[in-house]
Amino acid sequence: MSRRTRSIIFFLFLAGFLIVAPLSVLYTAGFRFHWKTFQIVKTSILSVTSFPKGAKIYIDQKLQNEQTPTVIDTIFPDKHTIRLEKTGYTSLEKILPFASQQTTFLHDAVLFLISPEVSQNTKLPIWISRAPSNDRALYATLTDERIEWSMFDSRTGIHTLVRRLDLSENRSP
Repeated sequence: MSRRTRSIIFFLFLAGFLIVAPLSVLYTAGFRFHWKTFQIVKTSILSVTSFPKGAKIYIDQKLQNEQTPTVIDTIFPDKHTIRLEKTGYTSLEKILPFASQQTTFLHDAVLFLISPEVSQNTKLPIWISRAPSNDRALYATLTDERIEWSMFDSRTGIHTLVRRLDLSENRSP
């Protein structure tokens, strides 16, 4: 191999290194090329948790690889529609603003269990509280006949009736 060929190869590798190294550093720092604006921007971060865990995450109708709880650090600054879904539970959808170099939080999103045996007079929960360990929640439901307090365990997926108060017994004539 001649000296001239070796010099050409050396300068090609040097030029490749001088281009690839800064691009790698910028990429790992969270900078991405935004094709809509044709600019290099610093991405935003989404931190999301749900009750129960393991919900699928959709950003602008695109399914993400991660499930809750997670942190996604490659979101372009703008308003995005975030949807959480889990089989057997109601879905949650929100439009959230994302700013460059900032974290947007969607914590403790509650997905309610869909029950096939829903009566005509069943209403939505009127009160809900979660345990500090985030694995259980106590909620109250109100119907025409009664108030029920139930416990939901997210580890097992079991709803347990804690207390029932019949309203028909406590009403005055």
